[in-house]
Amino acid sequence: MRILTSILIIIAATGVVAGQCPDKNFLWRRIVILKDSTNIDPKKQLDELLGYSTKLNQCGSIIDSGYVLLLHRIGWLHATQKDYFSAILSTQNAIKLISGNIANEAINPRQIIKSYWNLHIFYDSLKLESKKMAAIDSCIANAIKLNGEFDIALNALTIKVRQLFNNGDYYSCIYFTDLGESIIAKNKKTVIYAEYFESRAFTWKINSLIFLNKYDDAEELVNRKIEVYERQKNTAMLATLYGLVGQIKRHKGDFEKAIYFFRKSFEFNKKNNYSQGCAEALNNIGFAYYTDLHLNTKAITYHFKALSYADANESLNIFDNIANIYTHTGRYDSGFFYFQKAFDQLRPGFNEADLLKKENAELAGTITEYITGMVLDKASACLLKYKTTGDKKFLAEAIRIYDITDQYFEQLKATQSEVQSRLFWRTNNRRLYEQAIEACYASSNSEKAFHFFEKSRSVLLNDQLRQQYQMSDRDISRQAQLKKNILDIENDLQKLQAIHRQSAELQQQLYANKQELNLLNKQSEAILPSFDKKNFDTAAPTLGQVRNKILTSNKILLEIFAGDSNVYIMAADFQKIYLVQLDKQLYDSLTSLYIKLISGSHSLNNNFTLFTTISNELYKLIFKNLLLSTAESLIISPDGKSFPFEALVTGFKNGQPDYLLHRYATSYTYSAKYLMNDYLPNTENSYTVLGMAPITYKADTGLNELNGSDISLQKIKELFPNTTNLLFEKASKKNFFEQFPSYTIIQLYTHASDSSSGNDPIIYFADSSMLLSELITDRKPITQLVVLSACETANGKLYEGEGIFSFNRGFAALGIPAAVSTLWSVENESTYKITELFYKYLAQELPTDIALQKAKLEFISTSTSKEKTLPYYWAGPILTGKVDTIIIKKTTPWKTILIAGIALLAGAFTTKKYLLNKRNRG
Repeated sequence: MRILTSILIIIAATGVVAGQCPDKNFLWRRIVILKDSTNIDPKKQLDELLGYSTKLNQCGSIIDSGYVLLLHRIGWLHATQKDYFSAILSTQNAIKLISGNIANEAINPRQIIKSYWNLHIFYDSLKLESKKMAAIDSCIANAIKLNGEFDIALNALTIKVRQLFNNGDYYSCIYFTDLGESIIAKNKKTVIYAEYFESRAFTWKINSLIFLNKYDDAEELVNRKIEVYERQKNTAMLATLYGLVGQIKRHKGDFEKAIYFFRKSFEFNKKNNYSQGCAEALNNIGFAYYTDLHLNTKAITYHFKALSYADANESLNIFDNIANIYTHTGRYDSGFFYFQKAFDQLRPGFNEADLLKKENAELAGTITEYITGMVLDKASACLLKYKTTGDKKFLAEAIRIYDITDQYFEQLKATQSEVQSRLFWRTNNRRLYEQAIEACYASSNSEKAFHFFEKSRSVLLNDQLRQQYQMSDRDISRQAQLKKNILDIENDLQKLQAIHRQSAELQQQLYANKQELNLLNKQSEAILPSFDKKNFDTAAPTLGQVRNKILTSNKILLEIFAGDSNVYIMAADFQKIYLVQLDKQLYDSLTSLYIKLISGSHSLNNNFTLFTTISNELYKLIFKNLLLSTAESLIISPDGKSFPFEALVTGFKNGQPDYLLHRYATSYTYSAKYLMNDYLPNTENSYTVLGMAPITYKADTGLNELNGSDISLQKIKELFPNTTNLLFEKASKKNFFEQFPSYTIIQLYTHASDSSSGNDPIIYFADSSMLLSELITDRKPITQLVVLSACETANGKLYEGEGIFSFNRGFAALGIPAAVSTLWSVENESTYKITELFYKYLAQELPTDIALQKAKLEFISTSTSKEKTLPYYWAGPILTGKVDTIIIKKTTPWKTILIAGIALLAGAFTTKKYLLNKRNRG
């Protein structure tokens, strides 16, 4: 009897009777009991649960939440045994079960959130950073999609925000912090980890704002939080906040106040025994003493004191700061010693070359700003030692490190989803390229300098072009819709307060759209057609490649790099290359005065002698050391604010200025790389020119009528077949987006401005306006040329390292290879005349740069007014992009042929009748 009882107890404990499946309710309870037990060894728990799993699999297909829970628990117990691969496999099986049966009532879909949370832990244990963050992303996405498990989501968001900050993706860091705050605002009564998230994510958000130079925004947020935590007497948070205030004060130039708040932060951190906070505060004090107050001895003292509190991450930055002090005081050996100490914080013996390793676990969790700063500081130290000693091995070492850092920035760019973050780093990289070019100039290495010139400009534009061409039409259409959704939601969010309930809902909608867009972009990157691999490679071209493809015997390329200390000119033709260093102050003063004088008819007319002097001086400054071959085309890749090279005065003939326009057909480009791209030829569509002119505008715009623009469009229409003109109300924004991708050439006569209330360039149509950010198309345009006959369309916001974000660049990003745009507000009649002449020469199948040159020369030579010959009237329109001949698909003029045929038949009939009549009379 006792034996039978024991058997029954065992059967009950296992929930299994021979030949039967485990009872679902029992299994759920048993898993919970085991999970809460502290007495049962995890290995024994795992063995027991694996037994249940085997039995369930023998029973056939099991689809319910209990089986999901079993898989979760088995995965977790495998992890306790350090068997992470088995843990991952079990958890992935849980995810497959849920996602494959999402509509099944026996499945709780929210369990997938926990699945991804566990998965991130297992990947983290294996140091698989990219897979870990993918699991975190899926965890957040499913919590938002399924509207639940927000405490798990907030923990995941905390990890996400920190990773984004460490990677330098500051705009995304701010966005995900706002997302977390919106979840908290919407679910205040149910979330437990609100304070945990806010206390951590808020710090990274403020630091992101500081790195982005948004000091006023950062200060407002910090002061608001300080009021809250001072009332709560929360010294731990106040210690962090006072450190942030110190950073803001320092960046605003109030150095004494900055040091005061850093000291205050140190005192509070020390009371709370928070060593990391102590290290940061002391390091910040040392940095302020060295960088701002130039008190090196005090700075060194604080830096060494900071080391006694610091972890590896902060120690890296501290050693870098110490190395810089020694280097800039001429103690190079000590400086390089402490640079290596900084590298050793990643791993003993680590150096800059290790940055390029594919799997670099040492970098995970390290602030990118610290790493890049340290590497660039070491390269700067090498360059400085060369200048001091003349030892060229340090010059070569500097160039080597700059080259490695450039490649590392390329890798870093791929981790950043927000365009604004990428633009920030493009600006931040200017130091790299300026010093690299300086080092190349010192070593007379023009070929390597060309590489750094190219990497210093419009890299993101080339990325956009590659993505545009590798996407299918369906993906482009979906991408366009997502971009429009994001734009609309962001505009709505700006109108709402962050605490508004609708704001939380919009944040979640924004997240869903951004996630889908990021996924779409990643999928397109994974499949790259052979055409794009060949023609839209991201690598900077060599000078040899540029010569073979662009610089034929009649072309010259001139690139400008305007750094903080010097301006460099790189000029190359088919045979020679020159690298010239210019005086920065002289260059800036001449270009500023040149632009000021030429862009106003009144100022130019009244100061024409001064203008010609300034223009000639600027010409000589740029070209005096360039012995270039005779050519007919000059391609300029500018840096910073553009100005028209064709109006530079090369000399004087009979007392009159001789302009560069007479010597070269001038065009502009974002980079030589941009011109290397091959675009798919238009072989299908026969539509030639789409002309648009609203002529009149809504009264509330205050815009003047553009009388005569319709007449000008009619003249252009007579030059080309299959041309469409949309005038008055037909020149609408809707019609523009619907029709422009189908035409070879777009001609816009309208008003525009280089900035709106949101600092976004704007173009006006008959019914509404279009911001540059709204220039989104749902299909690949076949357009080869856009002519923007509107004021200031060549201007916009300057992003150093990437260029001016203008409308001509916006069209370039859509895959349109060339645009004619305008640098300033030009008088209407001159605009019409030059545009008509330009089309006259295009119709003769001349290259676009020569067509524009001839149009301007004819305008000058035929002007009846001497005033109209001033550069103000003809130098504003510039051509940017490819200068290839525009291919106009010829069509058979059936109407003309029919009329001619009828005329011939009628003539023949008349002749025959005449001859018959004559014969009869005879």
